[in-house]
Amino acid sequence: MYDNLQRNDGPTYSNRVAYDEIVKAYDDAVAAGASKQVAVDAMTRVIEDQVSQGVYISDHLMGDAVDIRSRDMSDEQKDTLERAARSVGAHVIVETYNIHLQF
Repeated sequence: MYDNLQRNDGPTYSNRVAYDEIVKAYDDAVAAGASKQVAVDAMTRVIEDQVSQGVYISDHLMGDAVDIRSRDMSDEQKDTLERAARSVGAHVIVETYNIHLQF
């Protein structure tokens, strides 16, 4: 998430309140001139607090999804991965730099 926020690029989460809380932690850290690690730690604390309350910004946090970095893959590799994932019932979402697989 940190890298996506740095690039101003990333998935849109349906739970805008939870997303905005994480973005605020990022924004506050950046505004304070904090290092990447400090910002990531602040974002992690927000996510952990959300999870403790049963709020999941992403299915990844429940172990039901995974992102595979695709920016270094050829089109043939991406197509092969998508076909293989769909063949086992995964829902596939092609993102800018990742292929999101939800099971």
